Amino acid sequence: ILARMPPLRRPQARPLTLDVAGAVTLALFAVPLLLGLSLGRLQARPGDTGWPWLSWQIGAFFAVALAGLVAFLLVEGRARDPIVDLRLLRLRVVAAGLTVNFLAGLGFLGAIVFLPLFMVYVAGASATSAGLTTLPLTMGLLVANITSGQIASRTGRTKPLLVGSVGFACLGFLLLALTLDTTSTASAVGWRMFLLGVGLGPAIPLVPLTMQNAVPPPVMGAVTSLSTFFRQMGATMGLAVLGTVFAASLAVPGLPIGEGSSPPDAAALAHADPAAVAALKAAFVHAVTRTFYFAAAFQGLAFLAVLTLPNQQLRGRTAPPVAVD
Repeated sequence: ILARMPPLRRPQARPLTLDVAGAVTLALFAVPLLLGLSLGRLQARPGDTGWPWLSWQIGAFFAVALAGLVAFLLVEGRARDPIVDLRLLRLRVVAAGLTVNFLAGLGFLGAIVFLPLFMVYVAGASATSAGLTTLPLTMGLLVANITSGQIASRTGRTKPLLVGSVGFACLGFLLLALTLDTTSTASAVGWRMFLLGVGLGPAIPLVPLTMQNAVPPPVMGAVTSLSTFFRQMGATMGLAVLGTVFAASLAVPGLPIGEGSSPPDAAALAHADPAAVAALKAAFVHAVTRTFYFAAAFQGLAFLAVLTLPNQQLRGRTAPPVAVD
């Protein structure tokens, strides 16, 4: 394969320069932001890794991230060969696509993180099998991911699929939030997880495809990396927000859980007082469903952003590229 690989380097009119300043300022924005989101806590007990959200340490992380973002935008606006060509953001398809990816990413990890917790502490699954109980969600993601790509390639349109899938994901989170209770079993939750996966799956390949279709081939890589970056940033921010909502909602009288505490080991619940176990299950249902309401709200915002995407026809392999003015 390597011997027959065609040369990938195209002749350049001038030598390209590395955007070192852009890389440094981008790291100055992303790293403190991710650290602040990861280390923020509602309450920080002695020995915990992290600080309260309103502490000066978390505020300093966010202040440095803001300064890094401003510096990055200034550097990229003047760079000869920028990491991110800011002119791309003027394209309606790119701007709307990045917004969809960010907003959809805000709620994406909510299902992956909190459904296994629900399975362990409410449905009674073991910690080992909790991951297996989310297989319906994974299968829904895979089926919708592959099927939506095939449909888009045959119809040449992505917007109708995106509108339907993001709206379906919003309804999927609402369905979980409205129907989960202390009597829910793994099988009863499974088909709901599959439906949620069907809603979440298509946006993963279709949003980058839509943006790639709107830019000339030389900048497709930049647009694709931007799409991935915005989704990952949205997922990280969303997990921090949903985790805070979950911790604030999880309070059980008589049990040592709540803000700044961890729930007891699931194996120990077999020997716990039945009333305490019932209170624990009720608290987990309340906390998980509340996070799903927030995730549904994020998907609803993503749905509004999808509506702003132009309904463009996918260009063929021989179609002329679209210029970036």
